Amino acid sequence: MGMEWRAHIARHGGRSLPGRAWERWTLLALLLLAAVLRFWRLPEIPYTHDEISGLLRTGFDTFGQLIRDGVAIDAHPPATAVFLHYWTMLGGYGEGWVKAPFILLSVVALFLLYRFALAWTNATVALFAVTLLATLQYTVMYAQIARPYALGFFTCALLADQWTRWLAGGPKAQRALVGTVAGFVLCAYTHHFSLLFAGLVGLTGLFLAGPKQRRPYLIAASIAVLLYLPNVPIFLQQLSYGGVGQWLAAPDRHWVPDYLAWVVQYRWPLALLLGGFLLLSVVFRVLKGNGRGPIMHIALLWGGAPLVIGYLYSLWVDPVLQYSTLLFSFPFLLIGLLHGLPESAPRNTLLGVGVLVIMGVDGLVCERRHYVAFYESKYEAMLHAGINEIGARGSDGVLVILDAPADALGFHLREWGTDLPYVDARDPALNNVRLDSLLRAAHGRVVIYGGSNGASPELVARIQTHFPVLLSRRDLAEGQVFRFSDKPMDVALTDRRELLRAEPSSGAQEVFHVPDDLLVDSLGHWDYSGREYGAHIELELDGLVQHAQDRIEIQADLWVPDGTHNVDLVLELKRAGETVFYRTDELDRAAVVDGKATLIVASQPGDAGWRKGPLELRAYLHNRAGAPLGVVRFSAHVRRGHVWQYAFFQRIPNAALYP
Repeated sequence: MGMEWRAHIARHGGRSLPGRAWERWTLLALLLLAAVLRFWRLPEIPYTHDEISGLLRTGFDTFGQLIRDGVAIDAHPPATAVFLHYWTMLGGYGEGWVKAPFILLSVVALFLLYRFALAWTNATVALFAVTLLATLQYTVMYAQIARPYALGFFTCALLADQWTRWLAGGPKAQRALVGTVAGFVLCAYTHHFSLLFAGLVGLTGLFLAGPKQRRPYLIAASIAVLLYLPNVPIFLQQLSYGGVGQWLAAPDRHWVPDYLAWVVQYRWPLALLLGGFLLLSVVFRVLKGNGRGPIMHIALLWGGAPLVIGYLYSLWVDPVLQYSTLLFSFPFLLIGLLHGLPESAPRNTLLGVGVLVIMGVDGLVCERRHYVAFYESKYEAMLHAGINEIGARGSDGVLVILDAPADALGFHLREWGTDLPYVDARDPALNNVRLDSLLRAAHGRVVIYGGSNGASPELVARIQTHFPVLLSRRDLAEGQVFRFSDKPMDVALTDRRELLRAEPSSGAQEVFHVPDDLLVDSLGHWDYSGREYGAHIELELDGLVQHAQDRIEIQADLWVPDGTHNVDLVLELKRAGETVFYRTDELDRAAVVDGKATLIVASQPGDAGWRKGPLELRAYLHNRAGAPLGVVRFSAHVRRGHVWQYAFFQRIPNAALYP
């Protein structure tokens, strides 16, 4: 910096809206753009599962009950839950009403981050950073989610801004110190990673505070700690739950590159531009002395430490690292990337802002398809499909099967004031025997099937054994909706192809291996009596599937004499001879009708990390007790992948068949 760093951050004199006129007008234009991108079709932005989960923990009779039954059982501190509880009491559960405060705070956060970046660097860096934060899907999407992310984004920005203004000194420093205490407390009560961020800021202040500032700072920090003490028992209780390892995998060597690719919206031009900014920032810092002072260390500590700590904790203790947990520290990592850039002439800065706006909005709208993928609710889609089909055919003509959380579905039905009779595929009482009975009894109806994250991969194939005609399929982020019929209709789709159909009477196939000593019984079935293993399928998945979510479905049709048990249909995914994924379907859970049973098992390359190397699929029957058993046929299909499954975070292919 051209002056001593403390004088540099104090050069604007604590003005509420610092900067020259063109800088302020540019900032206001960027804030308007950010607001438009976030508030766009506000009432139509659907709830995510995370939001519904949070809203289901509101509406308690007392504050104590809210804390006990709505906060302590959650993984987050109480600020968001308490706010949602009283906010929904005031105005209900409409999406626009619930989301609006979070979106508004995310826009205010951009203003605070501008003040922070302008204080420590210059107008070019501050405006470039705000432009990116205004337009990237990272910040737009989390701003539209009524959970701790947007709130934590705001509280961390507030803390950084007030801390900087206190550190700069001047007549408003005491008021800024009060704001710093508020920032500490709000961060601590919002999210555990914003609490971590507050701790990093607090630690930094101990080193940067001047001699006369240290004592007031320690008193302020002590007040913040005292105000947080009531939450300590809740924090310890939540810490005892561990992470979210039940559904979240520990990060691997691909995690950071994937994160960075998602941040730049899978756009190479933006990645190259930011890489160029990084190079220029380093060059100008080293050669020209730009960005002198502690800003580089601050940015690396605040922006990088949460990533490192979260990564190591996820590897050594329990998985917690997600893109959302790094949202609070991301702006400071970005400012650290840009901090060494020199202040350019207004024309050049505005040109750079314009280029970044175009790249950001183009990536958000075209590459990430945010206003398509994020604006369609899987839960609403499957419920509407069932309601509309019943409205057209009557309840006697439709069977609705939904493999999704019942509480999320019930939330929507209550808000709509309607009802939908459906089969809950996640009901523990619904086994394959009962499901098969329901499907047999539904002959002549149309079957609606909706599945969300965690749905059984075999259920679509199981339904299609009874209702072979696919009338429609709709793919959405984190969910699908199908319509099936058991009789031909005018409109039908084909979303899978047969890879093999092997019967004792058929000839040999390259991927189907039959032992020479496997006999055929008098009924024309392969006779597994007295055998543990018999025929097996081997498929090299490279070249066979086009996408990690293409699904391989293996089916075995069996002849089952009375008393036969302990038979599994096994699917293995192997890499370099080592099994990396294993899944079975068991005869003991299957429906046996007139001595016939069908076992189905399914998987996709994504289950085993397809990009880590070539995969081989191996499928076979395991007759563990060597019981009497006849095999009528083996078949294998590949179903066109659900390429929108992870549309919020993974690249979306340009050629998506469904929808």
